[in-house]
Parts: sequence; structure tokens; C-alpha cells
Amino acid sequence: MKLKICNSRQNESILKECNHIVHGEPLHLIPQELRAEVEESLGIRIEGNLCPSCRMRLQTEYDGKIEKVVVERVLLSENERVGIGTFSPSDPKSQDIADLTGSIDFSTISEYGSESDPRAYRFDGELNKANRGLMEFQEMLKCDEKFLWHLLSLTQEGNFKAGRFALISADEMIIAHTNETEYRNFVSNKRNEALQSRMIVMPVPYNLKVSEEVKIYQKLIGQSDISDVHIAPHALWTAAVFSVLTRLKDSKKQGMDLMKKLFLYDGRTVEGFKDKDIRELRTEAPDEGMSGIDPRYVINRISSALIRQDTTCINALDVLRAIKDGLDQHASISMEDRERLLNFVAAARKEYDELAKKEVQKAFVYAYEESAKTLLENYLDHVEAYCNWQKCQ
Repeated sequence: MKLKICNSRQNESILKECNHIVHGEPLHLIPQELRAEVEESLGIRIEGNLCPSCRMRLQTEYDGKIEKVVVERVLLSENERVGIGTFSPSDPKSQDIADLTGSIDFSTISEYGSESDPRAYRFDGELNKANRGLMEFQEMLKCDEKFLWHLLSLTQEGNFKAGRFALISADEMIIAHTNETEYRNFVSNKRNEALQSRMIVMPVPYNLKVSEEVKIYQKLIGQSDISDVHIAPHALWTAAVFSVLTRLKDSKKQGMDLMKKLFLYDGRTVEGFKDKDIRELRTEAPDEGMSGIDPRYVINRISSALIRQDTTCINALDVLRAIKDGLDQHASISMEDRERLLNFVAAARKEYDELAKKEVQKAFVYAYEESAKTLLENYLDHVEAYCNWQKCQ
């Protein structure tokens, strides 16, 4: 028996037709009684079954002969909704579970006569389209619970329920993201234990390198309508120092304060500390970076400073002033946190002052470079003349 199928690890699927067929695994065509032999021959494991549409097409179009089924290779594309699905929560009262699992095609019910006919169902939900690929679940924990129930069987058994059909096999990776507060509330709820055991949590902390934080600000400002306003040197660096300071944890290591820690993380040399100290610091505070001021707040404050009337240039002091004024308007900042953040503003200002002094000193030397060169030449001329006079004597 010859099958027009290839390695199941490649991105291939049974030939699709409109929205009625899931991008299925070609090896699902192999009957159960032959799978053991095929698995041993190919050294792979075949899991799952044909989707309802593929099963019907196999019987009606190919007369049950799996060797005649056409297989096509597909390219994953989010824009074309092939192998990549995206689900974003909205109003629970208006959002339908069909966004995940597909829906009945009412225009074809009169033609096929039953809602349980696969040809009368649109397998165009995000879980269907993400088969053989991955699905992004945006702000997962903001969804209604009924949208999460489908993830239980999908993550454990590799299938989900759609309409009036048997369980549909799906092989896909679900990437979900949420914020720290919602995740903590989710974990504390005993009702969510089943889903918790099926999750692999990957904390994504805020950036802890000042130089990388500056790049974030530059990118966001470059994409905005205020990119033509001149930002003075070190203004974004000063804002980044403030942001990173709010995310760092106090260290128990002797002689290590937050500013030294900031410089070490940024790759600078700090007297008395070596590279191995960085590894110890990260081990000391594994949750470092999971709290603090986020880049959005800083960008909003920089934007507020940039959009002032007749503003053509801002400096570091303008940025720090805007950050300081915005602390009173931040809804989640308590009075205690505000005092702590004001101290970070002062620390960032102090570092900027030191940096500005060094820049002025450099500018002073460069401005008198020609004068220094002239003085050196005159000195050398006098030395040469003196030496010649001594020689004549």
C-alpha cells in the first residue's frame, strides 16, 4: 500500500477546502489496525484521529481508499490563519465560544439537512486554525471560565469538543500571557487546580539593563508622531535609570546598594565586585524585575513632556519632572510607594548631575584643544632652542 504522506514532523496537512476542514495530521489516515506496524517501521508514534470533515471526505470522495487522498504541504501564517491562531478576550456577554471551536454554517443546513453534518459546520475557530502549529491566548485570565474549559482536554488528551461531533484531535502549542496580579489570583483559587497542573509557567520580568531600556524608549518614540522633537543627550538614560531602580531588589551583600547593582547588571565595572557577583545577585532575588514601573508609564510621561506647546527640545530634568508629576496621577501607587519612587527620582537626578559634570569637562578640554596644541609646540620650540644654545657653548 502506498500513501502520499510525508514525515509527520513537517508542516503538512490534508488538502483543505474552504473553512470546513482542519489542517490535520496526514498519518491520521492510517487505520488503527495498521498503526502499530507503521509506528514500528517509521519509529514514530501516531496519536489522534481524523477530523469529522476529513473522515466524511475519505468515505464520500475517496471511497475509503486512503492511498488516494491528496496531501499538501502548508506554510504557517498568522495573516492567512494557517497553523497560527490568536484569541483575544472581549465582552463576556457578546463573545461566543464559536470564536474558539467554530460554528454552524446556517446557509448550508437546508442543503445537508442536519447540524451534525460536517459540511454544515465551519471549522474556523482559533483552535481549529492553530492545529499543527501554535495559538496565542492574549490576556488569558481575563476570559470567561467557559473559554478555559476547552483547554483542559486539549492540553491533556490533545483534543477538544466542537458542535455535535466527536472529540477533534489537535496537536498545537498554546502560548498564553497575563499579568502577575491576575496570575496570583488565579493560583489562589482552588477551582483552577486542574488547569494549573497543565500549565508551564514562564515568568517574564521587566528589563533590568539601563542600556536596553533606553533602546525601548528610542523605538517607541521613533514610532510616534513626536519623533521630530529633539531629546537632549542622556535624557532617556536618566529615565531608564529611574525605571530600573524601581525594579531592583535590595541586596544582602555587604557594600552593595541599588545603584551599584544597576551598574553591574548593565555591564559596567564596579570597584570591589566581579562577574560572579552578578550570578549571586540574581540567585539572591529570583523574582527580581517582576514588579516596578513599566515602560509604558515612562513613555507616557516622556510624551507629556514632549507635547507641551512650542516645545522643540527637552532634557533630562524635564523628563524627571514629568515622571515626578505623574506619580500623583498613578492610580496604583500608594503614599508609601510614592515616597520610595521619589527617592529613586532623586537618585537618578544625582547620577545625571555627575554625568553632566563629566561631559562639561570633556567639552572644556575639546574646546581648548587647539590652544593646548599651540602651547605644546611653543614649549617644544623653546626646549629645542635651549638645547642648541647649550650645545654651542
